[in-house]
Amino acid sequence: GCYPGLGNYTECCFTTTGTGQFEPGTASKPHIGSIGALEEVQEARVETICLGEAVARKAVEALKSANPYEEVAYEVYRMEDF
Repeated sequence: GCYPGLGNYTECCFTTTGTGQFEPGTASKPHIGSIGALEEVQEARVETICLGEAVARKAVEALKSANPYEEVAYEVYRMEDF
């Protein structure tokens, strides 16, 4: 779709799966894995369009509250329509 909308479609996203890797540090409280041990887990990357900063902030808040990880990885990009 193009910014600012996707026309007649809603709830649109793109999901890819892959292997994430991390090693919990000594001060961490890992949900998965053990301190000092390299861990690999299957993870999903979800991409979606949020219209406006307020909606994007709410989406990030929802991601953080739903994710069991101590630190959640996410990226936010501003999109322009040309």
